[in-house]
Amino acid sequence: MLIAFLIALVLNVPQAALALPIAFDFSGITPVGTIVGSFNYDTEESPLALNVRGLNGNATYAMTGWNFNVTSSFEGLPSTTFSNSLAGNTLEFCQGNCVFSSGPVTNLIFRNPEHLFLQLTFDPLLDPTPLTTPPADLSEWGGFNPQTQRSSVYRVDGSGPLVIVQSGALTASPVAVSEPSSLLLLALSFVSLGTWIWKQQGSRWERKVHATAFG
Repeated sequence: MLIAFLIALVLNVPQAALALPIAFDFSGITPVGTIVGSFNYDTEESPLALNVRGLNGNATYAMTGWNFNVTSSFEGLPSTTFSNSLAGNTLEFCQGNCVFSSGPVTNLIFRNPEHLFLQLTFDPLLDPTPLTTPPADLSEWGGFNPQTQRSSVYRVDGSGPLVIVQSGALTASPVAVSEPSSLLLLALSFVSLGTWIWKQQGSRWERKVHATAFG
């Protein structure tokens, strides 16, 4: 009975509690080169902060990992890499009324120690819960139409050469799961404990029957 209950507990764990990382690939073109990258995050991530940069109605989230390679033939605006594996690289993952954008959007801003800046803006905002969780899948990322928005750019941070991202596409990517969720591990631990208890009870019952029969 205990085993059946514990198995039912595992099978009925809410899907949100077993959320897995989600990954995306991005490819874009500027007048002077290309942008190719990938990133991933937990779909059930809670906001890092609300109303950042003094703007109301936004939330920022953490990324598990990111890596973007930008090529450029423009003098004064070199090729570079933005990656969480490189020291001094940062990423601001914002939803709502975010800096350097007009209206509610999903916004990614990358910076590195070379004083280079990459902004990718997805507009309109399609995530139904932008202030509580990040996009759950590709359908909750806004469109990418930089020709009209003119907010997706690659530039020297602060001032200097700037190019607008002419086109880009975001696609979902398979992600390898390195470890199960802690809640699932806990549930499996309960199952193991229940199995042990059941075996102990069975062993005691067998000894009792044996003692009664031959005592």
